[in-house]
Amino acid sequence: MKKIYSLLMAAAILVFTGTAVFSQSGIKDIDKSEMVGIREGEKIEKDLFIATGAFTNKGEVRGELFCASNSFYNFGIVSGDIIAAASYIRVDGSVGADVRLASERVEVGGIIAEDATIFARAVEIDGTIGRTLSVAGKELSMNGSIGGDIRGAVKTLVIDGVVNGDVGIEADNIRFGPKARIEGDFIYRSNAEISIPEGVVIGKVERRAPIFDGNVDMDKFERESRKYSMVSKILFGLGYVVATMVFYGLFRPFVESTSENIIKKPWYSMGLGFAAIIVIPVAAIILLVTIIGMPLAVLTFIGYGVLLYISKIPAAHVLGKFIFSGKSSYASFFTGMAIIMLIANIPYAGKLMSLIVVVLGIGSFFLTAFGKDNGNNVNREKIPPLGE
Repeated sequence: MKKIYSLLMAAAILVFTGTAVFSQSGIKDIDKSEMVGIREGEKIEKDLFIATGAFTNKGEVRGELFCASNSFYNFGIVSGDIIAAASYIRVDGSVGADVRLASERVEVGGIIAEDATIFARAVEIDGTIGRTLSVAGKELSMNGSIGGDIRGAVKTLVIDGVVNGDVGIEADNIRFGPKARIEGDFIYRSNAEISIPEGVVIGKVERRAPIFDGNVDMDKFERESRKYSMVSKILFGLGYVVATMVFYGLFRPFVESTSENIIKKPWYSMGLGFAAIIVIPVAAIILLVTIIGMPLAVLTFIGYGVLLYISKIPAAHVLGKFIFSGKSSYASFFTGMAIIMLIANIPYAGKLMSLIVVVLGIGSFFLTAFGKDNGNNVNREKIPPLGE
């Protein structure tokens, strides 16, 4: 068990360290008497993390700016990156590095020194992007200046500005305005040829077939999907069996103890397991809403995931020993786990059986770890030394 405790302790250190960085990143420097924001003339000398309903920067952030909000406005200066997610984003002023934005609508009217990566339904560029614009969305209107390339996929593309690099885009509708100019190549994916005004593209123009054109043989698609799904299930199953066998080898005495609890106290194990799978996530969610309890909530979710992953081990051990007439070995464990994995794929009944196995396993884990039968009363002469 020492290895498990060591892993949990390492995770705790990482989480608490991350929380400390968050608390020292400059949020306390902001005047919160009004809507959350940085006033004109105000300077933040650190990285800034913000989660609020609305945020406006009219001052200067001498670091990175991270924001999750309903609306985001930057009219000031950010020396580092801007990483933001909001319903509406407006980037004016200047950004000294990259921007990574996710929104319903994004408007850029300022200067971005380096790259811009944008995921949005509608994107409008009226300012300057120093390097590459990578975009995915429905509409892109580029009326400003791009120092590098434009890459991505949209439904409608309108270019009425200058692109100093190449354009590689997938779009259904492409239009050019009177100010459009592309210094490099223009490579587009579309079902139809487009008309490009003379002198707009300095490099070569090339049309390619769309990656997805909608003309799909659904029968073939379903056959291929079933084939790959079966292969992935087999590979996942083998990987799971190998991983659980490693756990079995490392913590064999503990597994023996949990198996004994399933045999001796099946209803107790099942009841405790049902309580655990309900109470643990609820408790983690309650902790999550508090700043102090957030690290503990993260650790709880991690532990819960690990617990679910290894919960079939005790039942596999019991089943394997039964098949091998009470003998405990890697072969018996492998056989038990393989049978459980096969049963899980039976329609309807398989899911119910898997749930019972998981509940029994989790209950026996807690019963062994915190109950009276914690492994001290197991017949240790029958247990081979750890690692054999």
